[in-house]
Amino acid sequence: QKAESEGINITVKMRYGDPEEEVLSEMKEFHYDIVIMGGKLLKGWKERFESFNLSERVLKKSPLPVLIVRQS
Repeated sequence: QKAESEGINITVKMRYGDPEEEVLSEMKEFHYDIVIMGGKLLKGWKERFESFNLSERVLKKSPLPVLIVRQS
């Protein structure tokens, strides 16, 4: 609500299928300025190496700017 009161348009969508493919497909089909995704802070080299983190995979393949917001 706060973003909308500032004149920022926000779109939330639900899609079904492989998450990585669906997010990238959504980016290609529509003209967004930026994509904001949640992400998990990974600790240690082993967790990072074994990670299948959706946000990071999308970031690497994205044709658009991606902002990953992580919990503190």
